[in-house]
Amino acid sequence: MTLTLQKRGRDRISIMAEILGIGLEGVVKTNIMYRANLSFLQVNNWLDFLLDLRLIEVIKTKGSTIYKTTPKGVMFLQTYENLRDVLKVQTYERSKPQVKEDVMNKDRFLFSAINSALDELKQDVASLDRRIGILERRIAQEGKCPACGREIMSDFRLCPYCGESLMIPVGKESTKKEMK
Repeated sequence: MTLTLQKRGRDRISIMAEILGIGLEGVVKTNIMYRANLSFLQVNNWLDFLLDLRLIEVIKTKGSTIYKTTPKGVMFLQTYENLRDVLKVQTYERSKPQVKEDVMNKDRFLFSAINSALDELKQDVASLDRRIGILERRIAQEGKCPACGREIMSDFRLCPYCGESLMIPVGKESTKKEMK
């Protein structure tokens, strides 16, 4: 029963490693299929893939075809096992309180980063609101486009005559001269 639970949800890398581990001794396709818990179609697809990568090789004997892991496949398997060991140590060596504290620290960091970004956004919005207000007042007072001098309505964002933007560009502070 536990063997079935371990087989569920395998990722591609672990399936590759499992097939390569089985192939270390040189086995027939049926043996790989049963030991790796794969269907006939799946085992054929995986063997084709591993053959293309030269991680496994075919050895033809009188009555059967043997699949054996290549030296390159052995290197892949060793690297996979080393990585698994490293990840296992990092995950399981910490106690539950340590894991909980790490999660809380990450949450605090994210919350702080989000708050900082929101504060900056609020400042930007307030600055844009001020600029828009200044420009709207200037246009309302003058009723003319600052570029071509033609009369326009105060709610225009672009001059319909010359296409001039009637909004103050972001990053350019308005001065009293601009307001006059």
